[in-house]
Amino acid sequence: MPLPTPKQKIEQVRMFSGDTVEIVMIGDAFDDADKAAKLECDRQQMVFVHPFDDEKVIEGQATIGLEILEQAKQPIDYVIVPVGGGGFAAGLSSVFKKLSPETKIIGVEPEGLLQ
Repeated sequence: MPLPTPKQKIEQVRMFSGDTVEIVMIGDAFDDADKAAKLECDRQQMVFVHPFDDEKVIEGQATIGLEILEQAKQPIDYVIVPVGGGGFAAGLSSVFKKLSPETKIIGVEPEGLLQ
């Protein structure tokens, strides 16, 4: 993960992964950490799974849209979705486009992360 990764994200990864993941902080931006991760995967002959720019990852994120729609008791006018890398937004919005096309999707990102 890049050095400026929020502490909450690091703690959540630790909590969910336990001893199965080694967290390595490297670089000032996502691209730095991404490059290092790909090099490490090559070095160890492992498969690299992109955290958001991957069809299967986006499909997995789409299930959250299904859950929202299943739980809604009335039509949904707006969904506010964090943009980040775009995988979650892509998956969620694809479900809404198909099953609830009248819902407006609004992408957001914290001001401090904009550059």
